[in-house]
Amino acid sequence: MKKRIVSLLLAAATVLALCTSALAYSEPAQFSDWLLSAAGSQEEAKEALASAGTVLGQSQTVNGVTLTLEGAVWNGSLLQLSFEIQGADIPKDIPSGTTLNCNSSRITMPEDQRRVYLSEHEEAVEKILTEAGVLDKPSTQAERNAEIQAQLNRGEPRLMHRFQLIRGGGKETLMMTVSGLDYVEQPELTVHLENLVIYQKLNPNDKFKTAFTLSGPYDFTFTLKKHLQPRLYKGPADVTVNGIPIEIKEITVTAFGAKLQYGAKQADTTSQQLEPIRLTGVWTKDGKFVEAAGIGENRAFDALKENAQGLASNSHPSLLDPAGVTAVSLGDIRVDLSKLTCLEKEPAILISGGTPDANQEKGGSTQAEKSGDEGPAEREQKLAEAKKIAYRDLKTASKEEQSKILEARKLIINSTSWVADGYNAFTIDADGNRVPLPHFSELFPGWEMPVE
Repeated sequence: MKKRIVSLLLAAATVLALCTSALAYSEPAQFSDWLLSAAGSQEEAKEALASAGTVLGQSQTVNGVTLTLEGAVWNGSLLQLSFEIQGADIPKDIPSGTTLNCNSSRITMPEDQRRVYLSEHEEAVEKILTEAGVLDKPSTQAERNAEIQAQLNRGEPRLMHRFQLIRGGGKETLMMTVSGLDYVEQPELTVHLENLVIYQKLNPNDKFKTAFTLSGPYDFTFTLKKHLQPRLYKGPADVTVNGIPIEIKEITVTAFGAKLQYGAKQADTTSQQLEPIRLTGVWTKDGKFVEAAGIGENRAFDALKENAQGLASNSHPSLLDPAGVTAVSLGDIRVDLSKLTCLEKEPAILISGGTPDANQEKGGSTQAEKSGDEGPAEREQKLAEAKKIAYRDLKTASKEEQSKILEARKLIINSTSWVADGYNAFTIDADGNRVPLPHFSELFPGWEMPVE
């Protein structure tokens, strides 16, 4: 059971992190636009890249086509690489932003770093699952070593990646987005590029045909030494938008964009009234307002509580140092980050459920512990009763039973810390170590994830 959970957690942390949605922080095109910005010369672009990432400048030529790995920008778990393409006969009608098939390409780390990665991941996840009651007891060191070796033999960890063709400014760029670097401080990476294919069909009823192939093979090896640490700001902070009182719960700022989680506690709140709640940009230390290149939003209403919970996000038009962002724009309202609590040491992108509490002995406290004044014995009794109900079949239950099952599940969900699928998050333990939170679907397979 434990091996299956840990393996699936590792897969989820890498695969789902590349999934796109309305709330995605960034598309590779924005990195490319930043590199190709009309602000200055190629030399100035290199200086800008050096300030936010790593200038690499490695070139290889195969069959007359030259790829130059210009540089890398690393945001902790998300990495973006820019390759300039020269000498390739790419059809003019292939638009910028086209995704390339990459079945023959890969990105790897040396075995010693892979072993460190898997060891830290295995130990951290097992600790969380044991505390959450999913595992009865931790593995022995021998069992853990055997599991790590088995994963190494399978080629884990797999660093998931995707490619896009970016065209603009008289230049063609191959953008590579990589996910799954959380556990290595300075990863040494080798990128192998071979048979990157663009498929195209002229008419809807036609079959896809190969329009372009970057044959290669190309190999680039480099070490990442610099990344822009995300900043997490915790509320609550109160603002009023369109006459609706809004409670800001947390704001996350990364090099690529920002994300805001909020709640609205007005009974007659409607989706239309919440329309202005959008992250339209950010302010920087020099007083400059940076308008968002893209925005996303997601809202859900709780009929029982008569309130709304929502997420709003944006993407920066260029890479920004999160430490240099001082405020975000919520519609036409400025929200100063100084009014919230900054957790500089916590590199979380999004945390759902419990949050760290420095006043407790455990690495993280739970929503259940904060929700009332009952003592530990009473809470344990409630959880024990809830577990007798929560795992019943919801589909075959009566409406009355369904209500009880959902309430029991809610109590269990709020009794532990987890992260939404598609995101990676960490808490900081008493020794200052990063401890990853498990994903919701692994702790509660088949259950509906709450918005809050």
